[in-house]
Amino acid sequence: MRGGKVSIKISVISQKNNNDEYSAALKLETIFKQTIPQSVNGEIIIYPSATLYGQTVKDIDIMVIGYLENCNIPLNIYSNGGKTTENIYIKNFCTVVEIKSHDSSGIKRSGTNWFVKYGVREHNVTEQSNQQKYSAKNYFQSILGKSPFITNIIWFTELTENEYISIASHKDIETPTNVLYATFGFSDFVQKLINQMKINKNEGNFIFDCDINYNGISILKNTLDIFKESRKCIGELTRKKIELITNRSLIKYDIFDDEKLTIFRGRAGTGKTIQLIQTAIKLVDEEHKRVLILTYNHALVSDIRRLFSLASLPDMFEGECVSIMTMHSYMYQLIKKSLYDDTLNMSIFLEKYDFYLQKMHNFITTDDTAVALVKEICKEVITLNWEYLLIDEAQDWNSAERDIVLKIFDSGKLLVADGGRQFVRKVNPCDWNIDDKKSIKLKYCLRQKRNLIKFINHFYESLDARSNTIIGSEKMIGGKIILITNKDRLYSILRSEIEKLKYSGNCAYDMLFLVSSKYVTKETGCTFFKLYDEFIENNICVWDGTMHDLRMDFPINPDEARVLQYESARGLEGWTVCLMGFDKWLERKAQEFDNTLDNNPLFLESSEDKLKNHIVNWSTIPLTRAIDTLIITLDDKNSFYSKILLQVANSCIDYVEIV
Repeated sequence: MRGGKVSIKISVISQKNNNDEYSAALKLETIFKQTIPQSVNGEIIIYPSATLYGQTVKDIDIMVIGYLENCNIPLNIYSNGGKTTENIYIKNFCTVVEIKSHDSSGIKRSGTNWFVKYGVREHNVTEQSNQQKYSAKNYFQSILGKSPFITNIIWFTELTENEYISIASHKDIETPTNVLYATFGFSDFVQKLINQMKINKNEGNFIFDCDINYNGISILKNTLDIFKESRKCIGELTRKKIELITNRSLIKYDIFDDEKLTIFRGRAGTGKTIQLIQTAIKLVDEEHKRVLILTYNHALVSDIRRLFSLASLPDMFEGECVSIMTMHSYMYQLIKKSLYDDTLNMSIFLEKYDFYLQKMHNFITTDDTAVALVKEICKEVITLNWEYLLIDEAQDWNSAERDIVLKIFDSGKLLVADGGRQFVRKVNPCDWNIDDKKSIKLKYCLRQKRNLIKFINHFYESLDARSNTIIGSEKMIGGKIILITNKDRLYSILRSEIEKLKYSGNCAYDMLFLVSSKYVTKETGCTFFKLYDEFIENNICVWDGTMHDLRMDFPINPDEARVLQYESARGLEGWTVCLMGFDKWLERKAQEFDNTLDNNPLFLESSEDKLKNHIVNWSTIPLTRAIDTLIITLDDKNSFYSKILLQVANSCIDYVEIV
């Protein structure tokens, strides 16, 4: 016990005071005040319910950051199978704490991993805690340019010390862990921290130093506050989307009412993705189901995760759960577990994807016992154990991928969103018309204002593709289009449109730039937006989504517009969207046209008609991203597609500006 005057500042930072994390933070504060040696000075911040905004794993029960002076404590150092006790000088620390309320009957240890039970299912809490540690490191690194050394602790608040020793011991020998039990002291806390770092002598002293100075305490705390600040400036567009996905009364359809596969059919902007998200949240909140959402698009995965973060939907890994991942990630985990006993390398898998996919398809469709075996494996793996599967952009799947999931999931537990002929992958159209199905037609474009839809439809007519007409909503009036051929005017127009966007109640995040590979540089395995520095010099801050490492995360600064490649745009939207070099991108898509795909003898189309449809299908994806303002830059105003666009623009001068 300390006793006497408290010489260290300990603060619990939270806006919430009615949850388990806050209660645990207060308990931790009391433990520190009672057990930190009287001689110790400095500051400790206890931050419950921290959100690592922008990270895939974002929810931290408690983050603890400390900077100490005069803190010498006798602690154990484990080395080469032995243990010595030394006085260790604790300078600072930054640790994530995962809280579990299970009693001893729901906790077990296997090797170095600790598991807890949720019903009959076991959850690897060590893996969860490690993911949080790496997310914290990436979070600080992305914002500050560097990260302190991050440690992680698992705190079983209902486990006694004797019960812990019993579980932690191996052959009656207690081994070092990062696990704490119900009642402990400050020395026990820091012991768990030093178990995670090699402690060396420095000028005759053993020192634990995670590279945090005194000012670093407030810097790290302010970094954790970014989420709270971001929620204040999310913009009207994002706010409305959050209201949509969290308002269960807006779900219009009875979906899982029988044993039939449900298919949402609709073109871009008809609300397919929002319907999927609403359905997933409803299944979790009302029926306590575990739901997986699959899409082909990395950027869409990160955009949905951003909405979940801003809507304060937690990382739900237990019992009630929603997960969003790419179809390739899911197939990798499934095939790795089912056929390769967890030994398959991800890069090799992606390199030879068709081979591994066909191998899985042959296994699950030709062996009578294979389906039952795969389902049993899925039940044992948290990332594969899902009760419902929701698939976005299902038209871009191939038949082998479709057959595999139809074997694993009951038809009545499947919801598929089919966007028609909007293809990104070079595969033949996927037919989801199985015998037991229920189709729901989403007819109207609910995203775009009427003038944008009129412009797009005129463009289709100019390509002699009238069958692709988009039907808009009478409520979405207005909208404008700007065609830029004079590159000297580009940045002044962009700055002006960003100001107008903000004036309408949105933020820079709601501006989306789409670029072709011409605007992307590849160096030493990395990709980045060629005009990034030029944009910054012209006071246009951007988040570079062309960088592969960033695509699975999402922008955390609302003052940054997004830059993505055209092929990553499907499912996304912006109040203002700028299509960079749109004419040359269409030319490249025409050159890539493969006449052998979609070679259906029932459709007697000429190669010329197929090419037109190919261009329309590809152009639809970027043209339908904008809500209010569509900006199109033309690299060559005399190119084939530029002439068509300019001709259309001249016929729509009421709402199209040519610069």
